[in-house]
Amino acid sequence: MTFTLEELEDIWITYYSHGGVNNSKVLAKIRAEYTFCPLCDHLIPNSEYQQHFDDHD
Repeated sequence: MTFTLEELEDIWITYYSHGGVNNSKVLAKIRAEYTFCPLCDHLIPNSEYQQHFDDHD
């Protein structure tokens, strides 16, 4: 099953809003490729996250 980035963001936010973050295999799979930016509420590819974060300044 393949998800769009928007769908992964929805999954991420839903897990966090319902407190289901502890030992979540779903979030671990997402974290393997993306980092959630708390400044703009989007998932950013891990390889691009530092630049993305710096761009917020």
